[in-house]
Amino acid sequence: MLIRLLTALAVAATLCSGQAPVGAKGDLGPVSSAETDLVLVPLHVSKGKTAVAGLGIDAFEVLEDGELQDIAFVDGPAGPGEDAAQRRRVQRELIFLIDVGTSFSNLSDLVDATVRVRMLDGLSENFQFSIYGIGSSLRYFTGPTRDSGKLARALEQVSGVPQSPSAIFEGIFQTLNHAAARGGSVWRKVFVFSDGFDHTRFDPDLAVRAANELGIAINPVVIGSKVLNAGIFDEPQVPGTLPSDSERKRMMRGSDDAARRGRFFSLGQRTGGRRYDFDQMDWVSFRHVTRELSSLVRTEYLVGYYPRSVDKEVTAHKVQVRLKDKKTGKLKGGRRMVRH
Repeated sequence: MLIRLLTALAVAATLCSGQAPVGAKGDLGPVSSAETDLVLVPLHVSKGKTAVAGLGIDAFEVLEDGELQDIAFVDGPAGPGEDAAQRRRVQRELIFLIDVGTSFSNLSDLVDATVRVRMLDGLSENFQFSIYGIGSSLRYFTGPTRDSGKLARALEQVSGVPQSPSAIFEGIFQTLNHAAARGGSVWRKVFVFSDGFDHTRFDPDLAVRAANELGIAINPVVIGSKVLNAGIFDEPQVPGTLPSDSERKRMMRGSDDAARRGRFFSLGQRTGGRRYDFDQMDWVSFRHVTRELSSLVRTEYLVGYYPRSVDKEVTAHKVQVRLKDKKTGKLKGGRRMVRH
């Protein structure tokens, strides 16, 4: 009930926008699709270092709580001689949530004309981008769109936001629900560019739970990873001495900050996403992220099915997709939790 209440509040809240304020679109609740009971499960199939393309319904089986389900469709990379447009049925939205706090606010290098192309390079027409910013409050700049001009202007607007302490986990939570409120059977991924330093007491587990229930993977892009991965207590201590009260308090705060950053680092693993680490965010790093992202999403499969039974009360269910023939290749992913 708590997650439903918080979801309703997050969707109903009006966001600060780089364009116009975005109004509420209703309480969706923690469901995998706003309009149907369709469940989408992402996965990759490879043989050695090569992605396997062209697989259809006959190649997979879906189990929900161990019970076989009827597959509605398989969306994935086209095989030799196939029409790529016919294989991509599901709309995809790639969401960039950018921390505009004091540690990560200079994005001027990212609006280079080459980067505008890189964001869309190799992605089919069913891929769109949305851009949000998080400081003390959440801002919505543009999307979903493929317009390179709008994307470039949005990045410029992010660069112009005044620096402020960041409410990262609450921003992730609000972004998830705001995106889900757009509705439709859309597969979404969130990429959070941040140093992981949250200045609030918002429980990150709420963001994780919302991500899993909405089926939106969180991908933390960690900025300044060398500095952040250094030990909190690396300063040399004099043998036989005890820290002063002020030092002890600082150490306690540092320990708490490290724990909260650790929760940010783990968001990918806990929601079906992955983590990216960079010492600093510049044009080269951003290009690396978008290039790798393009490769991953171009080779990704989505297996869709409608659950055979829907409970009277919302409950959690384990979903697993398997290859019928293990000789086809190695399956990565294919697991998620759904609530219906």
